[in-house]
Amino acid sequence: MEDKPYTILVVDDDPDIRWGLYRLLKTTYKVVTCGTGAEGLSLLKTQDIHLCLLDVSLPGENGFAVCRKIRDFSGVPIIMITVNDDETSLEEGITSGADDYVRKPFSYKELSLRIMAQLRRAYHENENVPHEDILTIGPYALNEADHTLTVAGNACSLTSKEYQLLFCLMHHNGCLVTRDLLLSRIWDETGRYVDTNTLTVHMSRLRKKLMKMSGQDPVQTVTGIGYRFSVK
Repeated sequence: MEDKPYTILVVDDDPDIRWGLYRLLKTTYKVVTCGTGAEGLSLLKTQDIHLCLLDVSLPGENGFAVCRKIRDFSGVPIIMITVNDDETSLEEGITSGADDYVRKPFSYKELSLRIMAQLRRAYHENENVPHEDILTIGPYALNEADHTLTVAGNACSLTSKEYQLLFCLMHHNGCLVTRDLLLSRIWDETGRYVDTNTLTVHMSRLRKKLMKMSGQDPVQTVTGIGYRFSVK
């Protein structure tokens, strides 16, 4: 029997959900489950985990706090699972370091596509697409090696999604980049299973960093269509 290439960690305090996710995922992935954040942190430190499904409503420390602790030592893709349906919760999840966000109840097809998209981004970069080591436009220098942005000598670390967004925008400097293109390039090939609020929140955080570093926002919003990075 062929070994399963990826191990998925499910952290959820509901045993029915853990069992359901185990049954759904076990044909494709190796699946490890636990019911608390502390157990999840321990497993991530001791086992070779490739992606974490992390529930927000955990006993003790909630999923947001656990996500922040994971980010202290690991860049493993994290998809947060929640019953909340508001932008504040979405922003807190992204701020905590999550890569994606899915709301209960969700379809297995949707979750499966989100998992595949995250695994592809994390472990199967397209070798046919050239990336500059340092992409420089005006005072903005984007370093691929460590995902840092330097503006006039001041450096700032970017999250994986912030880096990918800025790279795409800078690579198309002066041109309109549609929301659909950003969704397809960074989250899912069709964008169908991505909440567009996710893009809005990530873009908002990126623009705040740009404003803080340079005193201006080089990203222009084209209402209802997309964004344009404009630096001469």
